[in-house]
Amino acid sequence: MAIRLADDSAAGLVNSAKEGGDSRSDASSDPSTSDQDVANSFPGAFADKKDCDCDKVSQLAIPQGPVDVGPAGLEPLVAGHKTRVDSLKALGERLAKDLGLTKDDEEDAGKFVYRALAPGEDPSVGLFARDRMANVFPSKHVMLGTNMQSSNWISTTKSPAVAIGKYAKGDVSNVVRIDLSKVKTRVVDVSNGEFPKDDPGRNFPSAKNFARADQEVLIDGHVPAQAISRIGE
Repeated sequence: MAIRLADDSAAGLVNSAKEGGDSRSDASSDPSTSDQDVANSFPGAFADKKDCDCDKVSQLAIPQGPVDVGPAGLEPLVAGHKTRVDSLKALGERLAKDLGLTKDDEEDAGKFVYRALAPGEDPSVGLFARDRMANVFPSKHVMLGTNMQSSNWISTTKSPAVAIGKYAKGDVSNVVRIDLSKVKTRVVDVSNGEFPKDDPGRNFPSAKNFARADQEVLIDGHVPAQAISRIGE
């Protein structure tokens, strides 16, 4: 699928439809860093998909084949994407409240995180990173999301609403809660947009924005089964 944008400013709006049309927004302006820095530091990071899951973007009714999209023509696409994201967010918040998870989240902040299970994941045997032997910087994992084919990190969120609405699309049975006190590997909380000092991508706007939007917490390698429970049970 080839897309030509008549206005460079519109490119960032299309690129914001990252990882399943989620609510992660494109990077805000930063005088010291840019997403070009990401491409320079992480070769291949934006190679073909431009930080965007093209299959998911196609579901947002982008025409097939080369097209010219001016700012006016892009507005319905962006508006439709935002409406979908807002609807999923509201759904997640309502279901989390119905399950009593909002209160738990406030009382146990930092103790529990949540994850929408990926295809093939079985919490009864634990959760495993795609490549436990990899050594990926947290910022790169956050920026590439599901496009990250080889990573030692497992993505989770502090927000049950994000896991339920945005990633499980309302399927409560597909969301698990993880007790971090039972996790024995490294845990990196980037939910405030702050990354480890040795991470070369720690100042990239995209990494910061994505991490804050998802209230993301990364777990290295493995989550044992005894740390996992299904929220609907």
